[in-house]
Amino acid sequence: MWQDVENSGSAEIVNIFGGWKIFWRFSPFNCSPGFTKIPCSLFSLAVFFAMLFRIYWLLFRTNCDFLTLGWSEANLYAFLTFESFSLLIAISRMTSVDSVNKLEKNIGIMKMMRIKPHHEKLDNYKGVHFRLFLWLILIGVSILGSAVYLLANKLVIFGTTQYSTWYPTYDFIISIFCFYVHFLYLPIHILLHSAIRREIDVFNIELEESLDHPDLQKSPELLQKFADRQLILQNFTNFTISRFNQLLNNASFLILVAVLNGSYITSVNSSDRPLLYFFCNLFLSISTIVITSMLLYPQAMINEAMQKTSRILMSSKSLQENSEVSQIMIQRSRENRHFNNIAHVYRITRKNIERTFLFFTVLVLVMNVTHQFIELGDAMGEFLKDQNKPSVH
Repeated sequence: MWQDVENSGSAEIVNIFGGWKIFWRFSPFNCSPGFTKIPCSLFSLAVFFAMLFRIYWLLFRTNCDFLTLGWSEANLYAFLTFESFSLLIAISRMTSVDSVNKLEKNIGIMKMMRIKPHHEKLDNYKGVHFRLFLWLILIGVSILGSAVYLLANKLVIFGTTQYSTWYPTYDFIISIFCFYVHFLYLPIHILLHSAIRREIDVFNIELEESLDHPDLQKSPELLQKFADRQLILQNFTNFTISRFNQLLNNASFLILVAVLNGSYITSVNSSDRPLLYFFCNLFLSISTIVITSMLLYPQAMINEAMQKTSRILMSSKSLQENSEVSQIMIQRSRENRHFNNIAHVYRITRKNIERTFLFFTVLVLVMNVTHQFIELGDAMGEFLKDQNKPSVH
């Protein structure tokens, strides 16, 4: 599935994933070749079906009226589980072909092509690791907090009167798996995209510095090195992003539906909802927004970095007026942008994400207004029913 950007057996494997890679190695979802492949594959398959059963139960067995608190709760938990299901498929496919090590090797190849071996700011991932740690704490507390509350009260979901002796325990176990899947996948996703973006940033910085140097055109070897680097960066980035688009084609949409329902839950006025459970819903709604941002924004940032490369190349008069190699680089950049626009490789941009969030905000407002009209209609129906009752003297 994942290809090496260059046939180089001596490429340095750069550990950009830190300790997160250890969690992948010892995960029960690690389907990499070896004696653990069959038991891990069977365990992953069992969790697949367990998640699907939870989705079925929440969507088809809760019997909630449209736009009620229970309806939106069931949708929130169901689509969050569905998104976790998609991430679990991605983990299984990536571990089965040892993608993490291959990706690290490819990043190492790109680092070897730098002019300056070390860029202190761009090679420091401590801030990314710290933010990941905080985000995962929020996601874990919110997912497990709601499940613990329902388990303690023996409720299927709070918005209904359905009680069960076994389902809350089952639901809590699946919630643990949902968090565990996010705990495994999101750090790898964030760190990989961050590493690609930073390599493009390094390329842009070094290219700009070289363009300002008057002897650049007298050094065809240096220009050729930039051209080779550009080709490797484009091929690896396009290939990797397109593969992630295939893996996460459904996950982004599913978590956005969860965001919609989570936002609606926190905006619905329910006087009988305990304050503690309201905060559980609120934190879970915030977590769905965080997960959405973690899945979408890294790719948007790569898109912006590649657009900056195009702007640097196309705005340089010295490149446009000189050597054949520079003309090839400019033409390659134009063709790459054109290809990406046609193939929708980078369809996720910061503007598109902001428009999506705005659309869902408007949709939540429409759902709230519709809910108020439904409640008003029910109240009017009860009032007319009481008025039509015969009076007793």
